[in-house]
Amino acid sequence: MLGVAIWLSYPTQTATPVYTTSTTVEIRVTREAPDPGERIVEEFLGNKDWSEISLSNFDAAWTALTDVERTEAREAGTLQHLIEAMAAKLNSRQAVAEQLVHAR
Repeated sequence: MLGVAIWLSYPTQTATPVYTTSTTVEIRVTREAPDPGERIVEEFLGNKDWSEISLSNFDAAWTALTDVERTEAREAGTLQHLIEAMAAKLNSRQAVAEQLVHAR
């Protein structure tokens, strides 16, 4: 009883709640699957095959695309990569041809 009296005589202390937070942030980077036109160009450039058969297959695949799919590839910038690769290929062939002409 004495213990209860002593306990009651002390001012009541209120507990202040302590809040802790833990936040986990997960960042996921996903790339949408390329549009059909982008895929065709990327595959062609990735194969690095400029043979007649490869060019013919690319032409057939590109021609089979809808106008919308070809436009999407142009807008995505993928077609610009093809143009740059073609220019580089033509320049290298021209350089070889010039070397052959000067070697005569």
